[in-house]
Amino acid sequence: MHIRPMREADVDHLDQIDPTYVSRSYLHVEVEEGGSLGRSFRLVEREVCPPEVHGDGNRYGAAEQAHARQSLLTGDGLLLVVEHEGRIVGALEVETRLWNNTAVVWLLVLSPIARGKGVGAQLIAQGVAWAQARYFRAIWLETQTSNLPACRFYARCGFQLAGLDTMFYTNEDVANGSVALFWSLNLVAADDGQPQVADAKGQPVGSS
Repeated sequence: MHIRPMREADVDHLDQIDPTYVSRSYLHVEVEEGGSLGRSFRLVEREVCPPEVHGDGNRYGAAEQAHARQSLLTGDGLLLVVEHEGRIVGALEVETRLWNNTAVVWLLVLSPIARGKGVGAQLIAQGVAWAQARYFRAIWLETQTSNLPACRFYARCGFQLAGLDTMFYTNEDVANGSVALFWSLNLVAADDGQPQVADAKGQPVGSS
């Protein structure tokens, strides 16, 4: 597996990436009405029986390819691809949000052949290093309660769950079982002077 910068010639081949995955469990959002703010939320893991295939909506289509081309043209962000035996099997896109001094993982997809080999962690580590070198205060991303493998992956990489939105995709996200979750990684130095970032293995840099 070879990670390298994305080139304009790669864009037409990004649809080779297979983002689908098998879901055996998900995070159910329990909504409790009442309290000083009117409602509170709790995430509860539930089994999916039988397992379901998800993720086809994360496939590179015409709109996503146009977005990648525009990012390459403007030079705004970090765009990487994963190459294996002449085929593109993964991609990472990191963008900037200057208004709040953050970077966002706009997209991270890997074909099944590239998973479980540490490639995703290497991509995240490069994205984190890129954002830290530009003095962003944090890097964040969005995933879904239906994608528990991704949630666990980002947690291993040091991201913390920062919030959720029960009406981010539709007005019935809770009922549909796919609620937006937002994860964030602080890039500001900790009190001991060690940067709060994760290495390619998902371990905090500077830890023993």
